[in-house]
Amino acid sequence: MPTTLPRTEAPTSTGLSFRLASLTASLGVVLILASLLWPVLFPTRGDWSDDQAKALSHASAKNHRLQFEAAETASHSHKHGPAKARDPALVRRERDAAQEDLQRQLTELHAAQTAGQSTIRLLRWLGIAAAAAGAVGILIWREPG
Repeated sequence: MPTTLPRTEAPTSTGLSFRLASLTASLGVVLILASLLWPVLFPTRGDWSDDQAKALSHASAKNHRLQFEAAETASHSHKHGPAKARDPALVRRERDAAQEDLQRQLTELHAAQTAGQSTIRLLRWLGIAAAAAGAVGILIWREPG
């Protein structure tokens, strides 16, 4: 009597799709967890020094002083003519330069404060998308019964 070996069925495309959806959902969860752990695993390197903080403080004070000086020289020249007051055009140029310096330093501060945030956001949103796509796939391709 010939012996027949049990047939092994090839995985169906539905089974493969379900496994792929499960893997995608799992990857999504891993990415979300990575986004939560990223600041702990890779802390920012303190990109803002004490010297930069002092320079920003000085630039802010200089800008503030020149704002008032520009307003004062403008009103003084209108009331009293060009007597002893500083040249309003010179004060405006100094004020504009101080504003540009302050804005540059504020931009550097913002960059130091947000260092690493784009990586965290990318991981989080990729994780959410993968988890959602995987969950939808699991619901679509699950085995009935």
